[in-house]
Amino acid sequence: MTNSLGRSRRAVPVMAAATGILACLAACSGAGAGAETAARAAAARSAAPAGPCQKAQFAAHSGLAAGAIHNLVWQPAHAGAFKPGARGRAAAMARAQRASALAARELAAAAPLVTGCPGGARLINAVATGRSLASSASKQLASKSVNQLTLAGANSITTTVLQEAKTLGIDVTPIKPTTGQLTAAAGG
Repeated sequence: MTNSLGRSRRAVPVMAAATGILACLAACSGAGAGAETAARAAAARSAAPAGPCQKAQFAAHSGLAAGAIHNLVWQPAHAGAFKPGARGRAAAMARAQRASALAARELAAAAPLVTGCPGGARLINAVATGRSLASSASKQLASKSVNQLTLAGANSITTTVLQEAKTLGIDVTPIKPTTGQLTAAAGG
């Protein structure tokens, strides 16, 4: 009896440990199946576009933004038009400020137009970065404190937007804004 009692005393902890391990395995396998199911559902959601995919309208808005930044912000900055003592500095900075404000507004209008394009996440991120840099450039130009890195970044990100758009089959042509468009940008 002592022998069987000793064995039964040892069996209780072993059985408890085995039951715990089985419970843990059952819970883990359930979580794994749940995680796998959640991953499949997330993949299905990301595969299904969540909004419009209006490529032509996107190209018009982003083309105007790219043209404004490149022609009226980056080229004058690169040529030295914003340096202290440069001839026509105030007018060049005012025009660049309006152009960068216009670019920020156009990129804000462009972003929701491609939310439903399959594979458009990188483009949407580039547009958001471009909008932020264009807005920063506009504020800096308005305060007459020009940071060349911000201007170079705004020009660079517009190139990235054009490249990312091309990967989605959107051909964007930079468009130089008209005086009327710049005037409207100054008003709003």
